[in-house]
Amino acid sequence: MQIRPMWRAAAIAASAAVVLGGATLASAATAQPRSTSENHPGGIKHVLLISVDGLHQQDLTWYILNNPKSVLATLAHHGVEYSNAETPFPSDSSPGMVAQVTGGDPRVTGYYYDDTWNHDVFPAGTTKCTGPVPGAEAAYEEAIDKNSNSIDAGQGLSGLPGSILQMTGNTLDVINPANLPVDPVTCKPIFANQYLKVNTIFNVARNHGLRTAWSDKHPAYQMFSGPSGNGVQDYFTPEINSIANTATGADWTTDNALTMQYDSYKVQAILNEIDGFDHSGFSTDDDGMLLWLSDRSQAAADFVKNYLLTHSAAGNNINGNAVTVSASGLKAVYAGAASAAFFGVPNGDPRHPDVLGIAQHGVVYTGGKAKIAEHGGDDRQDRNVPILVALPGFSGVTIGAPVETTEIAPTILRLLGLNPGELQAVQIEHTKVLRRRPATM
Repeated sequence: MQIRPMWRAAAIAASAAVVLGGATLASAATAQPRSTSENHPGGIKHVLLISVDGLHQQDLTWYILNNPKSVLATLAHHGVEYSNAETPFPSDSSPGMVAQVTGGDPRVTGYYYDDTWNHDVFPAGTTKCTGPVPGAEAAYEEAIDKNSNSIDAGQGLSGLPGSILQMTGNTLDVINPANLPVDPVTCKPIFANQYLKVNTIFNVARNHGLRTAWSDKHPAYQMFSGPSGNGVQDYFTPEINSIANTATGADWTTDNALTMQYDSYKVQAILNEIDGFDHSGFSTDDDGMLLWLSDRSQAAADFVKNYLLTHSAAGNNINGNAVTVSASGLKAVYAGAASAAFFGVPNGDPRHPDVLGIAQHGVVYTGGKAKIAEHGGDDRQDRNVPILVALPGFSGVTIGAPVETTEIAPTILRLLGLNPGELQAVQIEHTKVLRRRPATM
């Protein structure tokens, strides 16, 4: 078989840019086809976005200091490091990554977390949408896989996990519509991309004839194709919460060796795409509390707030020893209208949590005892993540002015010579492009 590249990757570093951000483990590649590259005089033909799960600013600083000859240190030496960057809240899982590819926070994207409650949908499996809309769970994570126990999410490949690079590049092939919430108007399942309220950098790139690809931990990240569904051309989404150890039933996150094995598949997929092929090598729970109530009245929300703040909670420390925390482990609770105001949406918005709790420093909510750290909360240490933009022919510089990860999306479009204003979230929130030089007085 003759293999022809779908698009030609940069032969030299002078035509590529790398954007590194902290939040979730994912990677993407966008590139200009040769037929249109002359329309973009900026010289950047390809952008690779790498988002690292749980990476904070202090981690990047420490790593570069102790590994001065590493790839990260090399990138920093000819890039722009934003040392005072913050994520939106909440930033764990979906909302953290959605911010980077839309330029918007949950208020405009509609994604508050990967498993939420929406008061304006019918439950999964509904076929007759009559009567009052009851509201239902809106889960966009491994729960919507055809088979969440298999790394191919139910595609049915043989020879797994070694054959995983043969996984379909169309996530719709491994998503079970019966597990999706149902639109009360159309009475049809709402796919992850349809749940997203604004477009993405991938939609804008496709509208200008660029190639796009994305690799992530669940097929549910099909959301990045945007409302139109045309954003990402090649997905690689092996299910990270599938069974990795058949003897114990443990998933790929429970052991460092297993996690590195899983990550190696995704690295190879991205390398294949950089080389001009598709991903296969051929052409082609947390430190914040978000509650959704069946009774949305202010009185019900206030009752929950009072209960949480006046009751202690049992837990364990990092050694597994029992401890008791005051106020349910929370330092602040926003109820009803206050929760809506926190996110900047109307109180009647069907997606925002009815009660929002901000965890005390050091408190993590989890279903077991293994987790000793987390990310995605509102604590400064959680939200202060690194952004490093490595540019060809650029001398390293550090910018200490406050920025947000939402600014990554419009910056990628600007690097590719495209108009950031084509992003709907940028229009709504007036999201800025990351500056390349410190502001002058």
